[in-house]
Amino acid sequence: MKAISTIIAVIIIVSVSIVMAIAVAYWAMGIGNAFQKFEKVEFTSIYADPPTLDNPGNFTVNIVLKNTGSAAATINNIS
Repeated sequence: MKAISTIIAVIIIVSVSIVMAIAVAYWAMGIGNAFQKFEKVEFTSIYADPPTLDNPGNFTVNIVLKNTGSAAATINNIS
């Protein structure tokens, strides 16, 4: 029985290597896309209302925020 010629063996090894490289590249891009989401909250406007008769001695602070990131943002506390 004759062995596979050297040229055919090289072609098979190169094609398997190319297929494996493409598979690894797609896998790596999938992992990279999973980490691209980020949270970014920007202040749109901030203003304070002076004390009123209903709320003497205290200012009411109004803050308008906008999420410009690619993931949902949660604000737990503002101080």
